[in-house]
Amino acid sequence: MKKITTIILSLSFVICNVNAGIRIGNFEYTINVEKHTATIVGALPNAVVGGILTIPQYVMYEKSNYEIREIGDHVFSVEGIRELIEWVNFPPSIEVVGEGAFQDCINLWYYSWPGEETRVIKEYAFAGCKKLQHFVFPAFLQKLGGHAFEGCTSLGIIIFGRNIEEVPFAVCRGCTNLRTVVIFPGLFEKLKKVQDCAFDGCENLGLIFLPHTLEYIGEAFRGCKNLTNISSSMATPPRIAYETFENPERIRLEIPKGSLNTYLNTQYWNRFFNIVETEENWETEISLPKKNNAKTVESYSISGQKINDNQKGIKIIRDTNGKIKKVLSR
Repeated sequence: MKKITTIILSLSFVICNVNAGIRIGNFEYTINVEKHTATIVGALPNAVVGGILTIPQYVMYEKSNYEIREIGDHVFSVEGIRELIEWVNFPPSIEVVGEGAFQDCINLWYYSWPGEETRVIKEYAFAGCKKLQHFVFPAFLQKLGGHAFEGCTSLGIIIFGRNIEEVPFAVCRGCTNLRTVVIFPGLFEKLKKVQDCAFDGCENLGLIFLPHTLEYIGEAFRGCKNLTNISSSMATPPRIAYETFENPERIRLEIPKGSLNTYLNTQYWNRFFNIVETEENWETEISLPKKNNAKTVESYSISGQKINDNQKGIKIIRDTNGKIKKVLSR
């Protein structure tokens, strides 16, 4: 009898502390009374004003404020709301973006994501957002779900953060306009694997930067017929599959000085014909421009064309200290 009483009391405790399906304004929430947090689990079309969806940071429930920490699965991917969203303002409190949360938001092209609390973006979260043009991951993102950006055909550049350990299956498959993938060396400290099909069919992808932490790259770049440049910061190359890179004989592979023999004696990396060791003063990582006494003397595109110093994006610069480096200018 005591065991039955205990179970009933435990169930009552859960029910009292989690209130689901509460409609407040234009959103529906699950409220966790104990943790004082909320999850968005639904929305009305009226939540989108002039194409802009602003996700609140707090919701008032029974005279108390609850911080919104999570966007539930498929919240904004339902017919009648997904077509309306052009711009999303995320609050700094969001920790989790649910599975398919913005899937097939075909008019979504921009977002504002000011916080660093986001730890998880689940499967298919932004898949099919055909007008989304770029994506910079929240700095402390730890887990990215498979297919998260599959079919984002306008996505031109994707910049990964420093805490992801794995680029998942088919994450950017079919992103036909994707031109640059930045897997931040130096900033990206934990990445170990790039899974199969991650960038399949990214036919305009021309440039990849790889960090020193990588241990394995699967068959991740099939159909990347315009891939012409890989910059690796690894003196010892990671394991790759035979078909990780199509037509490696057409790709320029930049590697750290003194590592040529290692690459030539490593399975499948020895299929590359054009392997170039970087000079001693060449910094193989990408960095954000720093404010110091050195000034930029010349700027070049990744393909080697001289460009204006004010041009945004990834470029090569030579400064007054004689340093040559790749930088990301935003």
